[in-house]
Amino acid sequence: YTRWGISQFWKDKIDIMNCTEEEAFSFYQKYFFSRIETGQKGLDLFLFDSIVQHDRDACIWLQKALGFTGSALDGIIGEQTGRAVMKKFMYLPNGLDLIKDVAALRMEHYMDLDDDYAERYHKGWSRRFCDILMTSCEMTLGSLLLGSSVK
Repeated sequence: YTRWGISQFWKDKIDIMNCTEEEAFSFYQKYFFSRIETGQKGLDLFLFDSIVQHDRDACIWLQKALGFTGSALDGIIGEQTGRAVMKKFMYLPNGLDLIKDVAALRMEHYMDLDDDYAERYHKGWSRRFCDILMTSCEMTLGSLLLGSSVK
């Protein structure tokens, strides 16, 4: 059973059966979004969706896409990762490429899953993936077209 997309895994953190939309929003803010904010709305949206599905792996994919290796792949979006993201987004095509690079690592993860498991969920995951990737890129481009910074 899920409600507002929150699975039974989180039953010790929130009363899933009775939570309101506002409580679900607060839950997502506390346990997911607060861990991935980069200041780039399109990237943040893609990372948020990724971290909800894949937890810490989403942060590691971002770090890999930024060129981090070894112990720098800590799965935490801290100061070092934040600076690297800001540097990428100084030039819009690089920011879009970063979103696509993180997306490619997420897709690679799906392709590596057990065939039986992946077969059961592949179509839904693929649709969700495409929707969130398109929206994330549109948000990034929209910021530029509206005359604001890429944020």
